[in-house]
Amino acid sequence: DLLNTTWDASNPMTAYLYNRLIFNVTLCNHYLDNTGGNPEGLDEAFAEDKRMHTRRAEIRMMRAMTYSYLVDFFGNPPFLTTVDQEKMPEQHPGNRAGMANWVISELKACEKTLLPAEDLGGSARFYRFSQDAATLLLARMYLNAEVYTGKAQWDSAAVYAKKIMDKYPIVSIPYKQLFMADNDNNAATPEIIFSIGQDGQQTQSWGGSLFCVAGSHSAKMNANGSTDNWECWRSSPELLQEFTGMSLAELKAIKGDETEMPTLLQDDRALFCNHTAGGFIATLGGTAEYGTGNFEKCWAICKWSGLKSTGEGGSHTQFPDTDLPLFRAAEAYLTYAEAQLRLGNADVALQTINENIRARAHATNLTAMTERVLLDEWQREFYSEGRRRSDMIRFGSFTGKGVKYNETLHYHWEGRGKKPSGSITTIDEKYNLFPIPNSERLANPNLKQNAGF
Repeated sequence: DLLNTTWDASNPMTAYLYNRLIFNVTLCNHYLDNTGGNPEGLDEAFAEDKRMHTRRAEIRMMRAMTYSYLVDFFGNPPFLTTVDQEKMPEQHPGNRAGMANWVISELKACEKTLLPAEDLGGSARFYRFSQDAATLLLARMYLNAEVYTGKAQWDSAAVYAKKIMDKYPIVSIPYKQLFMADNDNNAATPEIIFSIGQDGQQTQSWGGSLFCVAGSHSAKMNANGSTDNWECWRSSPELLQEFTGMSLAELKAIKGDETEMPTLLQDDRALFCNHTAGGFIATLGGTAEYGTGNFEKCWAICKWSGLKSTGEGGSHTQFPDTDLPLFRAAEAYLTYAEAQLRLGNADVALQTINENIRARAHATNLTAMTERVLLDEWQREFYSEGRRRSDMIRFGSFTGKGVKYNETLHYHWEGRGKKPSGSITTIDEKYNLFPIPNSERLANPNLKQNAGF
């Protein structure tokens, strides 16, 4: 249902997402309640206790980030800044716009109260929230402000993105090292602003980076630093076409693994596999099929690895050490470029992408900047990192009914409306949001359902 965009308010996966995010908010509220009792997280009581002041700032940041996801996925979630066992939660009276503006105000407070990244030192610089993490999340909120509030804030998105750009230059590092087992201390580390720490010995889980590494590999592919090969998820033809501009017939003729594809496709980010000693050749085409037996319908994604940049394995043969870089500097550069494009400065956007993002990827310079070109560049840089849905919604391309370019360019992606690649179809605009789960609304009659569900 998720892959075919046919979910409803009883879908268990959207309910799991909703429940986990709400639980995170509750934990943060509980901590703030019990370290001062101020529901807004203000820290006057700890002016002299620097350690507690910092802890509360980080928890406040965690809460704001969690609410930012709730705004993005569910629109106007239940809104609480304290744990109240006597009161059923209510949604923000300002609806989604009011909720988004509250998140922005919280992040501005966090930007002032969190420690500077340089004061955290060592690996704590990216395992704990710093002022830079709040700055980048502010840039993200402003980038999506038109979706969340109905009012674009491109100027603010550019300002906050530029703050990050001034501190985190994109340097000539191997792109793949951002997603390897030693991404806490290899050449890519300076680009990482906040990571979810993973360790093969200490954070063993079927989720986390094991899902990224094992879920995207089969036993026919090269060793990836884990003994698990689940064949869960792969690329779509649209992703490959964004790297190559080729037809499906032309793509079928390309054979190579993740060591060869960057050269074949002339982009270091093209970490794909369509040929191994086991004879894996994608069929590329046909119906939009998923699940067991359909892993080889398209090229495999080899972006995530449990191997170190030295080629060695991690601390465990099954569970990877690969951290999940939740905030990284490239987001700021693409945010800045998009804001400039929206403001009418296509030349600035083009220069920003060419001199930073594409230069690091050793990709040829783009010759012009349009909305479609920029949306494709977001995909090339961030595929399989969990932000594609938000980007497509912002560009008006998720449902196929956006007015920004879909009506002329007919953008489609595999699975939308149960259709395969190459089929032009649209889906209801309601799918730009997930529904509040039925189970939640049955338990809390205060909650209003999103339109269409």
